[in-house]
Amino acid sequence: MKSKYLCLLLLAVLSLATTSFPQDVDQAAKDAAKATDKEAKKAANATENAAKATDKEAKKAAKKTAKEAKKAAKATDKEAKKAAKKAEDAAK
Repeated sequence: MKSKYLCLLLLAVLSLATTSFPQDVDQAAKDAAKATDKEAKKAANATENAAKATDKEAKKAAKKTAKEAKKAAKATDKEAKKAAKKAEDAAK
């Protein structure tokens, strides 16, 4: 008699365990998906911030290069005028 109840108890425990197991797996999958989604959002934000910083630095570099080119053009123009004046003076 005891073994019959023991067998029924074991059967009940196994039935409950197998019905709760898929729920646990489903919950674990949902948790993993949520964590993956959070990490993807963090990575996207980090990428966006890096792109903004790169864009800002590129603009700074372009501005600096333009200033340097302008400065060099002025110096070249000044030297060209000096050379032209010297050539003019030498021709006189």
